[in-house]
Amino acid sequence: MVEISIKDVIIDDFVYAREQKDSKNIEVLVEKLKAGIILDPIQIQRVSGYEFTSLETKPGEEKKEVIILLDGGHRLDAYEEYNKLAQQEVEELGGYKEQQPTFIFYQDEVLDYEQNKLKLLVHAHNINDDKGLNARMQDTRKAARNMKLANPNLTAEDIGRELRRARSTITPYIQDIVQRQQASDKRIVVRLSKLGWTQTEISEIIGKTHQRVAQIANNVDTNIICNSYQEGKSIEEIASFNDLDIQTTWNIVLDGKSDEERAKELGIDIKKYSTWNYTSAHELMGNSEFKGRIPGEIPFNIIHWFSKQDDLVIDPMAGSGTTIDAALLLNRKCRGYDISPSRPEIKQADTTKEIPDSKKADLIFVNPPYWKVVDYDCPLCKRTLDEFYDGMLALAQNCYGLLKEGGYLAFMMGNQSTKIDDCYQPTLNLIDPTKQRILETGFKWYMDISCPYPTEGANIWAQAKWDKGYLADLKREIMVFRR
Repeated sequence: MVEISIKDVIIDDFVYAREQKDSKNIEVLVEKLKAGIILDPIQIQRVSGYEFTSLETKPGEEKKEVIILLDGGHRLDAYEEYNKLAQQEVEELGGYKEQQPTFIFYQDEVLDYEQNKLKLLVHAHNINDDKGLNARMQDTRKAARNMKLANPNLTAEDIGRELRRARSTITPYIQDIVQRQQASDKRIVVRLSKLGWTQTEISEIIGKTHQRVAQIANNVDTNIICNSYQEGKSIEEIASFNDLDIQTTWNIVLDGKSDEERAKELGIDIKKYSTWNYTSAHELMGNSEFKGRIPGEIPFNIIHWFSKQDDLVIDPMAGSGTTIDAALLLNRKCRGYDISPSRPEIKQADTTKEIPDSKKADLIFVNPPYWKVVDYDCPLCKRTLDEFYDGMLALAQNCYGLLKEGGYLAFMMGNQSTKIDDCYQPTLNLIDPTKQRILETGFKWYMDISCPYPTEGANIWAQAKWDKGYLADLKREIMVFRR
């Protein structure tokens, strides 16, 4: 163990991959220090070749040897907070003097930062697991993304092996990075342009100038693409030849056609009544490997009935991008947000706190992760039931502020079975309490659309109900409101 000052330790955002700290945890640690309890040592590592960034307020400084934090960020903050109080001679401290934490090195030798930063990141992440604390999902997500950005050759399986997580857990964390690394500039530019993104926004995604973005967009000959389709070539062949994705190619060849003509060409049924039953998901919309993917026909029909071509549709919990694909096929502009983006056109945001968009939408479609149904990378699923409803209320308030006057909110919610206080509850009504909270924001109810869980997919989770002698509740609704 060695004597080191708190100010000597650098929190490197790459290695110490934490989304946020727990203020309550820090408060508890401060109270322990006040009580004279010695906190566990803080783990650090001396590295060479470290280049400061503007975030550390030392831009342009030459690479040097520094000490970086590996474990104990909450303890470090607790010591800083405690020492501030001690300096102010707060009476409740009982005369205690400033304290310095005990530090230990991960390895005694100095390590080259660039050569060892991935190794240090993995160790910093896994040390929480070693303690039995389990890294939070958002921290694992950030660590996984840092690894993929630092080494594009790493697969989800590689990263999962290092972070001790399943490949299926890592895949959605890095999917948008993979797609950006694999997709050509042309595919991204044309797709985002069709979705209504500005050249400034697109240039930030692909790292090219506005002029280059405009040049790429203007070099797409839509006449040749449409002629190829009229000549009988398949969409897959046309998309591959022109270096475009399938949905964008359909958007181009269907230009000028009505929603009904588009649906017929795509083989998608437009519903004529308010009960929608689906047993499978259309391959053109969403990612089949994404947990919780809904049939693309659902947002397709919502978009058809509650918006018109060139309108702006927003999906604040976009998941695998099903709504975005449907909007592109129906010639709508679209914005997607998610706490864990899976595509380049989905922006990272916790939309229960804020939807970072200045453009007013004509339609907002919401299919949130339901309470404790699937282990999504979403804090809503981990909260108490009351906190879940609070999240639905906050989301609805944000949607209200982003919707045009006269615009529609289509909010999907289903009932479920679960355990509450260790007691099995055969039916938990999530629909009505969610509707009540949406109405509190000022929305006016317009209609309900019945969209029951498909019996084929429900067989597995419904078995638990049947075993207990209960009927499985397949009730799921799309509640439509108007501003």
